[in-house]
Amino acid sequence: MDLNVEKVFRNFSRNALARLPEVLAILIGLIAFILVLKVVLGRVENYLIKKSVAKSREPAEYEKRIKTIIDIFNKVLFSIIWLIGVILILSELGVNIGPILTAAGVFGLAVSFGAQSLVKDIINGFFIIFENQIRVGDVAVINGTGGLVETINLRTTILRDLAGIVHVFPNGSINTLSRT
Repeated sequence: MDLNVEKVFRNFSRNALARLPEVLAILIGLIAFILVLKVVLGRVENYLIKKSVAKSREPAEYEKRIKTIIDIFNKVLFSIIWLIGVILILSELGVNIGPILTAAGVFGLAVSFGAQSLVKDIINGFFIIFENQIRVGDVAVINGTGGLVETINLRTTILRDLAGIVHVFPNGSINTLSRT
């Protein structure tokens, strides 16, 4: 049994070394794509902010909203890009990704049944952002706790109160929300 594991590892190592240039090319392409995307999204953000400042009576409010939405978009997009990159690298190394994708689908289905609160958090987070209820930089009171909104994700909202204490609220548990 030990001999078979050693043989498989030796074959995988040889294959990985032989495919190293392709793997490096994928990594370099992935990093270059992400850097270009960051520059493009930064320019889009600046354009949207300039456009909103010119047309708005409350430019700071629009700027906060744009920054919040672009930040969430960046996180989701870059996570997807890295996931695709990892799958490409595994495929290049000779790993059969079919069973991995199948297992991920089955795992996702199982998690969706068990993670109803997570889905609720994400849906509520989407509507908090979409409906412009609060933005990063707002002073808000969430469920009776007041403070400065530091971060809004699809799953959580983070406040820092006057004493400097950080409060993390799952978006699905936000029952009352006020902002000034």
